Amino acid sequence: MEMVAKNTLRAFRSIVREAEQIRDSLTELETRVYYPSSVQISDMPHAQGMVVSGSAQEKMLDAISDVIDRYRLKYAELMRERLEIENAIDSLDSDCRIVLRLKYIDGHTWEEVEDLTPYSLRTVHRIHGRALRILGGMKDGGR
Repeated sequence: MEMVAKNTLRAFRSIVREAEQIRDSLTELETRVYYPSSVQISDMPHAQGMVVSGSAQEKMLDAISDVIDRYRLKYAELMRERLEIENAIDSLDSDCRIVLRLKYIDGHTWEEVEDLTPYSLRTVHRIHGRALRILGGMKDGGR
């Protein structure tokens, strides 16, 4: 398992927020493309005998489809990062899991972690340090 560095743990909440934003944008774009309300692509004659080419609309839909594909890839990448962090945390003992989840996943301050656990602030920091050492050792193959 790759090392989950402290910076990666700190980035967890940003990863979740970005994934949610991308998911929302993806849903909006897919709705526009797959359930259009007023976009009609047609080469049929229109008023005053003019022919309106559908190529502009087709190009727009192609561009939107490209953005959708890019968002899907980015969303999958963010979900892989999130899963890697969660798997790393899950590999730890109970005390380490609790402290890391409260701090990095739930976003609590160190003082809040202390209040939410039966540990002193000093013990919370010791558990945190032990968790980081264990995660760091996983990169080197040690356990």
